Amino acid sequence: IFIFPFIGCILMRYTIKHMPPRRYLVIGREEELGPILEEVKKASMGKIEIYSYMNPSAAALTEAISFEDVRPFDAILIGDLKLAKDVESILSERSGDIALEYLPIVVESALHRIPMKMIDLFSDYYDVVFSQVHLSHRKRVLDLLISSFALIVLSPVFLILWLLIVIDDGRPGIFTQDRVGLNNKTFRIHKFRSMRKTSESEGSKYATQQGDNITKLGKIMRPIRLDEIPQFYDIFKGNMSFIGPRPEQPGFAEELASELPYYKLRHKLKTGLTGWAQTNYKYAATIEEQEKKLSYDLYYVKNQSTMLDLQIILKTFETVVFRKGAK
Repeated sequence: IFIFPFIGCILMRYTIKHMPPRRYLVIGREEELGPILEEVKKASMGKIEIYSYMNPSAAALTEAISFEDVRPFDAILIGDLKLAKDVESILSERSGDIALEYLPIVVESALHRIPMKMIDLFSDYYDVVFSQVHLSHRKRVLDLLISSFALIVLSPVFLILWLLIVIDDGRPGIFTQDRVGLNNKTFRIHKFRSMRKTSESEGSKYATQQGDNITKLGKIMRPIRLDEIPQFYDIFKGNMSFIGPRPEQPGFAEELASELPYYKLRHKLKTGLTGWAQTNYKYAATIEEQEKKLSYDLYYVKNQSTMLDLQIILKTFETVVFRKGAK
């Protein structure tokens, strides 16, 4: 679990370090695409460079790519779909081989998330992609195997934690709450109670606002996610998946959906006990933080695969061991 990912990480960094940078001629406006591509450049450790930005006429574009032997760029990056057909037409008439790439693929490959600006710029592309998202039957089988195994193996831990919670702060030991899941439908989630019984008396709050209400046992459970293990029961029932976007409370979900136009896209999959956003980003409390966390959720929804799930599982071990992002 630990040795092979560590070796893989070292080899990947060595490979990236010795790779030559890839330079792009960007078709689009710098003021619109500059901030995103600057972030891409940093994420690629300088292996992606921008030669120039162009929002040209066909004649200007022809002149720009008319280098016969030596070009100051390696590929053309389409950042404006309105000019895509012109670029493709000009390149088809040339005998030389000029690589043509599209901004969403480059951005997602470098950042491993989908910034909201990208969906605005390539709305037609993302409309098609997200319309094709579907539930995997293989993933459901894996969920059943994982949840069944966890419920059996962890049953002594369940009993011990329940007793400790009841002794520390009385009943109930299990906390239930409505959450929003697949297709925006609500379900009851189960967790070990880590907050005092009076914590919700003033209404729902983000976990970052509940510091004073966490019990002594809760301060031990929450950093290593012990309070969340009853959710294996929710996974077994089919309300959740082991991997997916985290389920949010209905009130917060409604508020976020009104602030973030693409928020409901995360509900095209079952919510999960762990996920791409949880393992790559901190706990989000503000709208700005929620927007960035959403960009990771949407990346997972669009690119879900067995290999990505395995990567999330490995990162989950890292998150739990080093107590990253817990509140």
